[in-house]
Amino acid sequence: MSNNLTSGYHRDYQIFKGRIIDAILDAIECIKVFNYSINKIKVRKNILDDDKYKFIFSVENLNELVKNGKTFRDSYNQISKEIKNNAFKPNKTIKHTLIGGIHNLSLDQIELKMKENFKLWHEENNSNDRSEAKETNVKDGKTDELSDEGKKLVQEEIKKHLEKMHAKMEAVKEEAHKKVQAAESQVGRMETEYKQEVSKVRDGSGFVNSDKLKSQ
Repeated sequence: MSNNLTSGYHRDYQIFKGRIIDAILDAIECIKVFNYSINKIKVRKNILDDDKYKFIFSVENLNELVKNGKTFRDSYNQISKEIKNNAFKPNKTIKHTLIGGIHNLSLDQIELKMKENFKLWHEENNSNDRSEAKETNVKDGKTDELSDEGKKLVQEEIKKHLEKMHAKMEAVKEEAHKKVQAAESQVGRMETEYKQEVSKVRDGSGFVNSDKLKSQ
C-alpha cells in the first residue's frame, strides 16, 4: 500500500489504520491461543526408540567416523551405503557437551539468569516507586513513608485506574473496528456501482440516444 510513498505518520494514508488495527487484534488472538495451548503440551518420552527415527542419528555416526580419522567424503559414502543396504545401526550412546546441546541444556543456568534479571528489574522498579513516593510526601509536607494501610489503598486506586484505562482502550478498539468495517463495506458498494457504470458505458446504455450510438 505504501509503494513509492515516504515513511511517516499514516494520518495522511487512512487506509493503513484498518489493516494495523486488524493486525493488532489478530496478534492478541494468537497470544490467547498460545497461552491456552502451551499449558496443554505433553512431553512424549522415549520417542526416539522407534525405528522410524533411527536415521536422524546418521549425522552422529558420520561425525564419529570423521573424529576417528576418516575423511568426510569417505564417511559420508559409508553411512550412505549402510542406509541404502538397510545395514545402518544408529549410535545412541553419544553424549553432547556443548552448552545448550541436547545433553547439556543448562536449564539451571537459564533459570538462574532469569531470576537475577527479574530481581534487578523488581529492585529498580521498587527503588523508583520509593523515590517517587518520597518526593510526593515531601511536596505534601509529609516526610514519613506510607503505612501498610496506605500502601494497600494506593494499590487499590492504581488497580482501579488501570482497569478503567483498559476498559476505555477496549471500547476505542471496538469502535475503531466497527468504523473500519463500515468503511470497507462502503468501499465495496462504491466499487460495485463503479463496475455497473463502466458496464453501462461500454454497452451504450448509460448514454442518451444509446440506440443511435449503437447503430453508428
